[in-house]
Amino acid sequence: NSLIEFILYHAIYIENNLEFSTNRNHKYLLDLLGLASAGLLLNNSTYGKKIFGFAAEGFEEEIRRQVYRDGVTYERSVPLHFLMLECLYLAKIILEKGRHETSDGFNFLLQKMFEAASVYLRNDDTVPLTGDSIPGRILSFKSSVNRFNYSYVMPVGSYLFNNNEWKINGKDFTAELIFLSGLKSFNIYTNLSPEKENIKSIALNEGNHYILRSEDIHLFISAD
Repeated sequence: NSLIEFILYHAIYIENNLEFSTNRNHKYLLDLLGLASAGLLLNNSTYGKKIFGFAAEGFEEEIRRQVYRDGVTYERSVPLHFLMLECLYLAKIILEKGRHETSDGFNFLLQKMFEAASVYLRNDDTVPLTGDSIPGRILSFKSSVNRFNYSYVMPVGSYLFNNNEWKINGKDFTAELIFLSGLKSFNIYTNLSPEKENIKSIALNEGNHYILRSEDIHLFISAD
């Protein structure tokens, strides 16, 4: 039908126009996400299985290439961190829907990205605007008229990694989580007992990001 053809044509275009280079970045991650999504929808075909497998292998490699072990991304942009984090947690959800379990190494780095996001976030849901300022979303069910709300990632991290401190940061439960993981995610998330975050200063040494925090202060330092 026309929808399947539409997806197929786009998948073929992405596959033949990958933003691949020696120093790959978030653009290549988004290419892989498109192929993983198309591969899941075309999973009854040989081509669908091929691009899904390619994307699965690519994500395992790229998260190790593009993310330091403290969760900071190689591009070191704080706003872009949230777009890359969304791309990678969507990848995990999509790959697991296709019966491909992400590795322990992938999950470790993804969890570290959520940890970094939680300390980048200020009380008003903004972040330091350092590096490329790209306040983008991949999937959004709610738009903010006045400003971009960066806390949108935290409910997903809270659910995926059973972390009740991130539930506080994420504020209200979002429609995205039900859409992505079904009603079981609602039960798991709502049953998490909120726990007040232990606010303290954090050094992300590999990424050279340092955050001085107290109840009244959030000072971000990028040591280039």
